[in-house]
Amino acid sequence: MKKHKWFPALSAFALSAGITASVLYTSSMPASQASDHLDGPQVKAEANKAGDIADLYAFRRGDANGKAEDNDEVVFILTTVGEFSPEIRYDINISRDRVNPNPDRLLSFRVSDGNLFLNDQFVGITQVSNSTQLEGKDIQVFAGRTDDPFFLDLRVITEGPATGKADPKDTFAGANVSAIAVSVPVSYLQNAGETQFYAWGVTYK
Repeated sequence: MKKHKWFPALSAFALSAGITASVLYTSSMPASQASDHLDGPQVKAEANKAGDIADLYAFRRGDANGKAEDNDEVVFILTTVGEFSPEIRYDINISRDRVNPNPDRLLSFRVSDGNLFLNDQFVGITQVSNSTQLEGKDIQVFAGRTDDPFFLDLRVITEGPATGKADPKDTFAGANVSAIAVSVPVSYLQNAGETQFYAWGVTYK
């Protein structure tokens, strides 16, 4: 399966200080080189493949590209094991409150026939970087099949923690995921100057 690259500003993955990402796992995996984060049997059911969340990443854009001036942008990346399905809604919920985490912002995506929709509005085609606006704020969005950014040396789990210290190997190297990446201004997330946000991903069928 052909690999695809992120748009350049999203070439690194890390959790940034001040931004917490919580991950909700749902359902399973596609083609021969698909990434599989070892979900349970119900999640791996054939009918649930398109909704299987692998990971949710959140970080300041400047942390990825080394440009401090870009730290007023927050990037969220939701990856799924299965190919996108037009029957699935892919949601990134963002809360300003950790104690009562009701979504203050909802970024809801659908992908159909190679077209990407955000909050029910057409954004562009998949596999390329797209620009749009939400409430007058510039938003950059990518959706497509790409290399899995998650790193895990499964030998450490199966053979013990001493394994792989000298020669770590990525069990998921060469495996692909479907990914939705969105870069939004911090000001779009804020209500009263908040600096911490809490995010979780959900898929609906």
